Amino acid sequence: MTIKSFDRTVAEAHGFRIETSASGEEMSIPVTAEAKAVQSNAEAAAAKDARSTGREIKPFGSAEGNCGSSFVSAKKYSGDWLGVSTGYSVYGTVIDRSWYVNGVGAITSNTIYFQGGSTPSTWSGTGGATVVGPGYAVVPFTAHVILSNGGVCYSNAPIDFFG
Repeated sequence: MTIKSFDRTVAEAHGFRIETSASGEEMSIPVTAEAKAVQSNAEAAAAKDARSTGREIKPFGSAEGNCGSSFVSAKKYSGDWLGVSTGYSVYGTVIDRSWYVNGVGAITSNTIYFQGGSTPSTWSGTGGATVVGPGYAVVPFTAHVILSNGGVCYSNAPIDFFG
């Protein structure tokens, strides 16, 4: 998952300030003691993941980035029912999410929604829909969570194939 933009209103409401560097890059700066603690915890989690990168096998259907990782897995059942499991693990506190999986079959497609409010930094859910034909399930790039530091953390489009 990757932060591509910031929500200034969310950041300010949770003790962060969005600043722009000389190179034009936006960054979230903790201002309050609570925000500094959240930032410290997020940095520790990111550092721990960085130390383990390359030493473990990452399954197909997962995607990583600067704010965490996401995954999707798909399995086709009788009656053209597509079952999916999806989720994420991010560095920070999730305030809101817009999460969905597109099941794209050779004949028909469908979208499975997992909308909601705040969630823990690690979340997963299951769902399903009718999808005709073999194909793939993907969490689109536009699926995202909003972190308390204002970061809009996008999925990085994990994908899984089904028969």
